[in-house]
Amino acid sequence: FAVSLLSEVADVDVVVGIAGFASEWPRVKHHHSLLSGPTFNYNSSLDSDSIESGLISVILQGNETFFNMPGAKQRGFSLELEDVITVHFMEQPPHARFEQMFALIHAGGGFG
Repeated sequence: FAVSLLSEVADVDVVVGIAGFASEWPRVKHHHSLLSGPTFNYNSSLDSDSIESGLISVILQGNETFFNMPGAKQRGFSLELEDVITVHFMEQPPHARFEQMFALIHAGGGFG
């Protein structure tokens, strides 16, 4: 059961915005396969045409090949989320507070 890459166990999609109706779905931005696709880092842009672009959904998907290996279910393999954080910026534009929060989180002092 040895793996060398996180993408062998799971992948991540990000959806920026929200759609109230199926007809609105095309305007919502989807970033697929962030772990196995092209390089994506926290400096990458997540633009959206949606008025609700402040909503970002992160989708964690287990790799079917890994989780369907013989013995995986018996060993209790699962994906679990720990320390889920939500931060909401309601001001226009949120630049100053976002930069302040971003700096605190990356300095390790955002939760003290």
